[in-house]
Amino acid sequence: GLRTSERLDYPVREIMLGWQDHLLALLLSPVTLNRLADSELKVPAEQDAFTTPELLTGLTAAIFRETEHLQQGEFTARKPAVSALRRELQRRYLERLSSIALGNAGAPEDCQTLAYVELEGISARLKAVLDGKAKLDPYTRAHLKENVSRIAKVLDARLQLRAP
Repeated sequence: GLRTSERLDYPVREIMLGWQDHLLALLLSPVTLNRLADSELKVPAEQDAFTTPELLTGLTAAIFRETEHLQQGEFTARKPAVSALRRELQRRYLERLSSIALGNAGAPEDCQTLAYVELEGISARLKAVLDGKAKLDPYTRAHLKENVSRIAKVLDARLQLRAP
């Protein structure tokens, strides 16, 4: 590929993706996930504490917000349903969530299970959009189909890893 230093223009997409990926790395790091799990044990049940399910469902809701209301509409390659930057963010999030679900991220086992369930929910949401009435642009349609396929492979691999 082309190195950033060889470009004559400012690499907006790469810079934005770098920052997005950095923030995801911090939020989904083993240290953060282990600290969340520990804090749930340290804080008495009658007191409010931020939990791992809240982190994962909040991230999923924010990162895949476009899919909430994508049941209708007509989109084009120039006016996609999901922008290029959002597609990149969604890919990175799914990569990190998949790594957690497969047990490759150093996260607590409860986090692995939660990531698995989160992936199931994302897949169902993406399938609903693909089956909906919206006329999706080529980028979004390909993106959603690819992600459904990748998630299915991760879920299947996790089941095979857990089999006796």
